Amino acid sequence: VSIPKAKASSLDSRIALFIGRLDIEVKGLDLLIKSLPLIADELRGLGAKIYIYGPDEDGSMAKLELLSADNQVSDIVLLNGPVNGQSKADAFLQSQFYIQLSRTEGFPTSVLEALAYGLPIIVTEGTTWKETANNKGIGIGVESDLEAISNAILTLFNDDELRCKLANAARKYAIEHFQWKAIAKRQFILYRDIVNGLSN
Repeated sequence: VSIPKAKASSLDSRIALFIGRLDIEVKGLDLLIKSLPLIADELRGLGAKIYIYGPDEDGSMAKLELLSADNQVSDIVLLNGPVNGQSKADAFLQSQFYIQLSRTEGFPTSVLEALAYGLPIIVTEGTTWKETANNKGIGIGVESDLEAISNAILTLFNDDELRCKLANAARKYAIEHFQWKAIAKRQFILYRDIVNGLSN
């Protein structure tokens, strides 16, 4: 990813973010919404919101609206269409952390983008990021369990010190491992070692 000059730094926005296809099953959006009633009163007290951006898939937007209503969290979950360019950048910059609870993924670039903006991540094993989030201190990796998810969300909304610590580590991790210059350097070293190995 390209590392943006601006970094998410708001301490009072109380916004968590998801950007991606609105594939409810694959992206675990049902897990996200169903976890919120467990902490709904606390979230309302904080004025916290969950912003979800993405293209509709076979009526998934309407299904998510209904799911939010059934779980009585329509005032907390704000559903939006796809976002691009500066609007997408603004969505990252105005948020405090990023949530992706996928049941299965390859390597979600939205997580990389979030890290590049300095957003801690809440992720499940299905994203392939759970262990990295916990071991590298860049977020909270959780099981696909409603209580674990809700606890992680409430923790990052409530604990400014922890969130800022994870945010700094997240951006540093993206810079060191996933910006183009870092990847090019690793590729150069790899090719050099291959050529040297062939010549020997």
